[in-house]
Amino acid sequence: RSSLPSPAGSWLCGPATPTGMGGEVLALCWLRQTRYKLLVGALDAESGLGQVRLVTWDGAEGLTRQRSGLLSMSRWLNSVDANADDSMLLLGGGNAFRLLDLETGREITQQTRFHSSIVNCPRFSHNHPGIFASASLDRQVALWDLRMGCARPAWRVEMEAGAGMVEFSPHDDRLLVSCLDNHVVQVKRSAAPSCPDVL
Repeated sequence: RSSLPSPAGSWLCGPATPTGMGGEVLALCWLRQTRYKLLVGALDAESGLGQVRLVTWDGAEGLTRQRSGLLSMSRWLNSVDANADDSMLLLGGGNAFRLLDLETGREITQQTRFHSSIVNCPRFSHNHPGIFASASLDRQVALWDLRMGCARPAWRVEMEAGAGMVEFSPHDDRLLVSCLDNHVVQVKRSAAPSCPDVL
């Protein structure tokens, strides 16, 4: 059982470590099941395409490249997230999201039609590998279940303002959504879709 570090203790800032990707880092995500491995998404300076790499963090040496580009894609890469069992990678940006097999880098599916505006940071459930949520500036928040495919969400709700970010609670029984009107909205699984709680 791991313990959380004390906020009052000493925190050390290690040396800056080059990613070896040649461009601005746009997204970071630790893998959930494998210590010291993370996903790094960056804009490639030469091609202008977003690239994602799986790298290992060595405490002494910093980042060690483990694999060449998992994916090359358009400029819209905003975020990366790994699912509960580290088998899939979720990429968000533009008005779309894409799911990739983390082992091979092959695309599993994508959704480019549901949202009509920017999808900033879609997020996987903490405990269910095939469930994730997306939120968009088009005011739509959607819950997706891969057992049902990605043609349409399993559930959706419309916010009063554009949605910037979405995050699952630790037990996956509610979502937190940040909106452009400076509100944070809590959406409970048992709540009627038309009645989210505004915090």
